[in-house]
Amino acid sequence: MRWREIRVTVGFVALHLLLALPAAAATALPAVAEIDGYLVRVKGLVDQLPAPPGDDGEIRGYLTGCVERASFLRDLAASPATEQSLLFVELKRFTAFRNTAKDGLGSLTPLGRSLLRAENGEAWPALGHYLMDDYVRGLVIRKALYERKYFEEDDPKQANLLEGWLNSRFDFCRTRDGAQAWYRRDGVSAFEVTVRTEPVVLVTRSTDVAVVLAGGLLYNFLPAVGQDAGDPFRAAVHDDLLSRQVKRVGLRAAAGAVFDGAGPDLLVGAGVQVRAISLWATYQPEETAWSLAVGVSDWRWLKRLRPILPYFGGP
Repeated sequence: MRWREIRVTVGFVALHLLLALPAAAATALPAVAEIDGYLVRVKGLVDQLPAPPGDDGEIRGYLTGCVERASFLRDLAASPATEQSLLFVELKRFTAFRNTAKDGLGSLTPLGRSLLRAENGEAWPALGHYLMDDYVRGLVIRKALYERKYFEEDDPKQANLLEGWLNSRFDFCRTRDGAQAWYRRDGVSAFEVTVRTEPVVLVTRSTDVAVVLAGGLLYNFLPAVGQDAGDPFRAAVHDDLLSRQVKRVGLRAAAGAVFDGAGPDLLVGAGVQVRAISLWATYQPEETAWSLAVGVSDWRWLKRLRPILPYFGGP
């Protein structure tokens, strides 16, 4: 293999590894650090009580109960397998415990009243705001929009590093609270910058296969989303014709390597994407040849064909 071919191959492997790395995303759930902050504050309040609790026994029981509940919540938040709904359910149980325990408190000493105010007014808001109606509604709606925007069934946190950086730099691509524009739904932008490696098959002149680094700007036809009437933690998605059938369109450009049997050659192109399919006009400088090509940016839709694959010799 020629040195130029080796460099092309190694370069595309390196790019693919870079683009495969997930971009970091801000958490929409109580983070371990926030729960730790609550625990430190409340443990500090417990330490202010005298060793024999005396008349402050009830407030000690309340605060130590809060510590126990928060410790369990912290362990759940630190678990890699934690689901969003599980953490919210435990947070709601924690809230119910606090409300019931506070209602059961009798007459408190001045110190007890001071500690109760400190727990309720200084420590708890860091966790309690996650259960506010507006926060839950926004979280549920945005989660549904992100799942639709970054391909169905995809985790929105799995945008690659370069895409995450680019989309955070352009204002019209960022999610913005309270922003009103024709291309936004609940603050989520319909525009998306994509940079991905993908396979391409030439369909004129030859059937050679290529691998390209493709970048572009897509517009997603986002559905209307609200909260489910029976479960506020689930989204009610209402599609129109475009969001259901077309989903996304955009313009793209690419450069990569085509494998024609004699080794990889440079391939450049421009294309149009509809849903996960791209139609490319490609050019090979070494052969001064143009060709049409088809690319697929998301292979997960093939799962829908699994029931009929046996009829075509598939698994």
